[in-house]
Amino acid sequence: MIRRFGGLCLLLWLSGCVTTPPGPESRELTLAAEADRVLHAGLAVLVAQGYVIRHGDAELRRLEAERGDWPGYRLRLTVTEARTEAGTDIEREAASRIALLGWRGGRPLAPLALDPLLVAIQAELGLLP
Repeated sequence: MIRRFGGLCLLLWLSGCVTTPPGPESRELTLAAEADRVLHAGLAVLVAQGYVIRHGDAELRRLEAERGDWPGYRLRLTVTEARTEAGTDIEREAASRIALLGWRGGRPLAPLALDPLLVAIQAELGLLP
């Protein structure tokens, strides 16, 4: 009886150690540009900064890239269409939402670490002030 109780306690204690790590948080930004244009700018910036595009889907507007000189450093870039209202009138303009997720060595990157890439994409689009 004591062996079974001890075995059950050991099993419960070990199962408490098996937890899944939290998923990465995305860094998102809405840009005043068409989604396809934002995707192409993201592609240009990633390639210029040494990323190798592992998977790309123009219909889904998604890229998955890995750093060529730094193994284990991966990014996922996703672009979706967004609508924003301009001024006080009901007029709408084209806008896109870009989302970046990153991992280093299988662990999620902090969202703030992705800000330089978002700034570079804005610069590529000519949207910086």
